[in-house]
Amino acid sequence: MQRLVYSFQHSFVKKTKFHKDGVRITPEFDFVVVGGGPAGCALATRLSEGGKFSVLLLEQGTSVEQHPELEGCMDYILQTRALHGSSFDAEYSTVSEGQFCPHELKISSGKVLGGSSCINWAIWTRGAKDDYELWAQLAGNEEFSWKRVVHYFSQIEKPTGGPISVRSVKDTPRDHYWSDTASLSLGQAGFQRLDGLNNGDLLGYGEMMECLDENGFRCSANAYVRAAAEEMKRQPETGEAARRFEIWTSIEVQRVVFEDVKVMGEEPKAIGVHTPFGFIRASHEVILTAGTVKSAHLMLLSGIGPAGQLTEHGISVIVDSPEVGENLWEHPFVDVRFKVKDHKRRDTVEDFATLKTSARHVDKWAKTKSGLMSGLLYEWMAFSNFGDRLRTALPPDQTSVSFSWLEYLRSQISQILPFRLFYSSSKPSLRTFTPLEEKYLFRPGAPHIEQMVHYGHGLTQAPDPLETSYISISNVLLTPVSRGSVTLASAPADADASTTQLPRIVVNQLKEEVDRELLVAALEKSYEISRTPAWAEFLEAEETPSKDKLIEIIRDRVSTLWHLGGTCSMRTKDTRGVVDNAFRVQGVKGLRIAAPEGDIPDKNPKISAWYLSQWLLTPNLSHIYSAKW
Repeated sequence: MQRLVYSFQHSFVKKTKFHKDGVRITPEFDFVVVGGGPAGCALATRLSEGGKFSVLLLEQGTSVEQHPELEGCMDYILQTRALHGSSFDAEYSTVSEGQFCPHELKISSGKVLGGSSCINWAIWTRGAKDDYELWAQLAGNEEFSWKRVVHYFSQIEKPTGGPISVRSVKDTPRDHYWSDTASLSLGQAGFQRLDGLNNGDLLGYGEMMECLDENGFRCSANAYVRAAAEEMKRQPETGEAARRFEIWTSIEVQRVVFEDVKVMGEEPKAIGVHTPFGFIRASHEVILTAGTVKSAHLMLLSGIGPAGQLTEHGISVIVDSPEVGENLWEHPFVDVRFKVKDHKRRDTVEDFATLKTSARHVDKWAKTKSGLMSGLLYEWMAFSNFGDRLRTALPPDQTSVSFSWLEYLRSQISQILPFRLFYSSSKPSLRTFTPLEEKYLFRPGAPHIEQMVHYGHGLTQAPDPLETSYISISNVLLTPVSRGSVTLASAPADADASTTQLPRIVVNQLKEEVDRELLVAALEKSYEISRTPAWAEFLEAEETPSKDKLIEIIRDRVSTLWHLGGTCSMRTKDTRGVVDNAFRVQGVKGLRIAAPEGDIPDKNPKISAWYLSQWLLTPNLSHIYSAKW
């Protein structure tokens, strides 16, 4: 990838890209794409196809090839944990958030070419059909419907046209000891066995899909970059138009630059980006693909966001956009652990505690590429809808499906006014759901909870791996109602100082009672799974704790899967949003954000990012990226 990727760690690159014959120059491209993660790699490489447009992809981190000591960890999925906290990880910190999340969270986010697809657990779940149908309805765009989504996914995945390898557990040599028992227990707990998890119907359980190639190596967004590099090598031989595509790594974008408005009422146009090395011009468009945190932070530093916040931090207001940085959601998860009976201990992650107990697994993998080291130590995923539980567990007026806009406005006015305008003899609820929350919480075909059976202590290390083995169930809340924010932490003194500014991230994890209620239901289901006949021979039996105890477990163990979204959300029929349904930033020209769908948090953001980049180009390239905005 020599002709394609240039690292600003090297002085030669710094000199040649902003200077020519000793004279300072301004680099110019048709498109400047900011952020080399899944969306950025896919979008930039596809935009550059055919040589019609010149495209520059900017990545704050390095490339994998520049760190051979970490390259092997990236290839092997079991080495993923070694990448967290490494130079490949931006590792954002959140602000502690009261009683239900009193501790600071570390949010891993890829800071390397390929983004988080280089450091995550490589699970590939498209999402539920109902999610996409709701998104299409809210956005008023049928291109987001399930029928169209399947078409775009076929252009991403191998072997149907894309560079991304996706495989099922059954297509791997895993051969895990606990596999049949785990599957049987989910069936005995009432889950229906599904024929695959990527056909849109998720309620039930099935084999996990993962983003690994035929050799078991991680397939990251760099697959797009490698494909582009190979094509560029062949261009002199094929006579094709030269591909005008470059990737610059180790370069941070500090802000988007806008042209001065000459006519009153005219929308400002983005004309490029500012970096520590100078200005880079985008003659056609700047596209932010820097992720949920970074994209929102860049918008704020560029003068697009809540006017009060920008003014407070000494930033000139380009557009007063109150939704920028707001609406932050993430997927909380909680592990429930069950001890394996002493005489049944074997083949869990605790075996890797010593060389002696791990030796046979290493030997098996070296000889046959199978066994405990051949892949992730979970294979089965189950999905549940707890809509009926919500209706019975929460106050009636909090779950009423006959909710009206009049009731919503009434509740909002009552919160704002210093006196009581409305009176009611009914018992007050904690709060009333918004129309959007009603729509995505009470859909019968979409899951609230994802559960995975893990052959070990879960995503945290066991305190006693030499004495005890565990089977755990990881519970993920897919439909959080709690919302947080990404804001400016401190005022930059000048443009260059903004490179050192860090965002202030408040997740507000489990702030809303409905989120806690759904996780309580999930933990109760976990205990039910552990007591099925399938596990009776192997696990020490545990009764389901009281609800108060379950809430205590949730508070003590809750963490995050680093699935963030919502800070640059789309305008819908129910929400104002930051971008329109073609991802153009409202209030300006020439700026787009390839951001996940925002208000519908059920899906894996990585999958959404790839899908959105594909949608932006096919079939929209001809009219979205025409010479005329």
